[in-house]
Amino acid sequence: MGSLLNGAPHVGYVVAVSHCILNQTTRWFWKGSGGWVEGFIVKFLERLKPLGIGLYQLPCPEFGFLGNPRKPMTKEEYMSLPGFTDHCRKLAEKAVEDLTAFTRFSVDPKLRVLAVIGVEGSPTCGVYTTSKRTAVGSIRIPGKGIFIEMLEKMLKAKGLDVAFYGLDLKQQDETVARIVKALENQVKDPGLL
Repeated sequence: MGSLLNGAPHVGYVVAVSHCILNQTTRWFWKGSGGWVEGFIVKFLERLKPLGIGLYQLPCPEFGFLGNPRKPMTKEEYMSLPGFTDHCRKLAEKAVEDLTAFTRFSVDPKLRVLAVIGVEGSPTCGVYTTSKRTAVGSIRIPGKGIFIEMLEKMLKAKGLDVAFYGLDLKQQDETVARIVKALENQVKDPGLL
């Protein structure tokens, strides 16, 4: 028998995270970028641990389609690859199925999906910014990555209205603090869910 609070099942929380937050080896590596320094994003995990939130690792659409090493590409370039958007759609459908199962089949603790954490600037997993090719190279522009855009629409269609946050690997301290604060507020005030 699980722990009950006022006769109600205990609530547990799950956050879906972009694959590379927990496994940096799926990222394309470029010399001098500072993007890949260890196997996972330590700052994020250290700050999240005290909240007792479970993590669901989303698939990496880029690695799953092209492997490593691969050249850096923009959202437009990935969208032009034959079969890539269908690949992202299938991955998003599976992730939605899994996240829905957390909420539907859990009993004690009753699980809630708090958020999806993407990676800023990513052509597939950007939440607020993605990438575009210009004459001077790849730049960040406002917009969602291919996979995150599909995932958000599919989650809403299933009635899972979860928050989306973007972790910026170039501004880890600031974005980690902002994301963790938002998650703390959701855990403290379940009415926000």
